[in-house]
Amino acid sequence: LEKCLTGYTGLCWPAEGMGGSVKLPVVQGGEWPSHVRFVGDLVFKSDLLRDAYVKSKYIGRGNGFREDDPQACLIAQPCKQVRPRKITDAHHPACGELGLFAAKRLPANSYVLDYVGLVTRAEEASPSSEYVMMLGDEGELAIDAEFVGNEARCINDFRNTGKTVNVKLELREDPKGSKHQSVYVGSRDIQKGEELLLSYGKAYWRERVGHDMDAFILKRPTAAGTPSIASANGALPRSRTGKRSK
Repeated sequence: LEKCLTGYTGLCWPAEGMGGSVKLPVVQGGEWPSHVRFVGDLVFKSDLLRDAYVKSKYIGRGNGFREDDPQACLIAQPCKQVRPRKITDAHHPACGELGLFAAKRLPANSYVLDYVGLVTRAEEASPSSEYVMMLGDEGELAIDAEFVGNEARCINDFRNTGKTVNVKLELREDPKGSKHQSVYVGSRDIQKGEELLLSYGKAYWRERVGHDMDAFILKRPTAAGTPSIASANGALPRSRTGKRSK
């Protein structure tokens, strides 16, 4: 009844004849990555669903989808507030990859969508994945959107774009008591067509470019909001590494 993704037999797409179909996001200038399972909620490693502490603190009365549960795909609906787009600007550090853009004006401090993926214990998170986000007050769980996720996995880091951070991540609890790592708009409105940009954090970049962050940052926003190029020599470093494919 299921068609498993190559290289990760635990994550499966619903096959035909299961009473539903997967609705993938429309990607402007491209398509949803074929290796990524589009889901509508967090999916948990099976052992976490048997952990009373995890169920009580993070799942509450929610669904708690198992990693191989096809219903996580069948309930998925593309977010109407945002749209993934293939970036074609040669000066953008993620040129050729996907970014996430506002499909309409997003009011300041408003909720946009959840960051979803495969939930594991933090110490079991994949060391090779660049889509890992901590979950919980103490970061005891991890959400990995490398092979399973939603549009939130397309949000780029603001560094070297010449723009500033305009969204943030906050822990959200839904009415059923389930915890989510959620994307919220920052202190100003985001206009239709504007790219959503996060800060991945200095620790993320130090692991990839070393401790000299000033040498890494070649393009900065100016007071007027236009990009300032600190160095015109060489190409801008990508906000995603070459190994990463959205």
